[in-house]
Amino acid sequence: MWGEKQTFLVISLGLIVLLIRFVFRTKEDADNYYMLDKLDAIKAKFDNLSVALTNPDIVSDNKRYSAMSKEYRSLEKIITVRNEYVKTMEDIEFNKEVLNDNDEEMRNLAKEELPILEEKKDALEKQLRNMLIPKDPYDEKNAILEIRAGTGGD
Repeated sequence: MWGEKQTFLVISLGLIVLLIRFVFRTKEDADNYYMLDKLDAIKAKFDNLSVALTNPDIVSDNKRYSAMSKEYRSLEKIITVRNEYVKTMEDIEFNKEVLNDNDEEMRNLAKEELPILEEKKDALEKQLRNMLIPKDPYDEKNAILEIRAGTGGD
């Protein structure tokens, strides 16, 4: 039978799931939160790498510098898209606030711009999800393929 610790753990996990479902009304909200959380961790790593690459000890060690520089370049692509995604999210929030404004002209502009921003957000989300898929470690390896003429046949 289960002990007290296992029962407490199961109940705690159930409460956490209920809390997450309450905070995030939809699955999409939760997915966006987790994706942004992961992107923030990647940005922190990117910032640490950018500082480390200026360290004279690392610059003097060619092997470490090369490895860190390669990782920095690979993260730079993700960070560029992440920054664009965050800016788009901020623009969407701003336009939603403008919809409640008194100025009719601004409301009309926000109504026109909101669907475009939503499409852009969806495209950036898709791009980010593809970028966050773990890479195959053999993708970076070099290969030499030699093709020689053969004899025989009909």
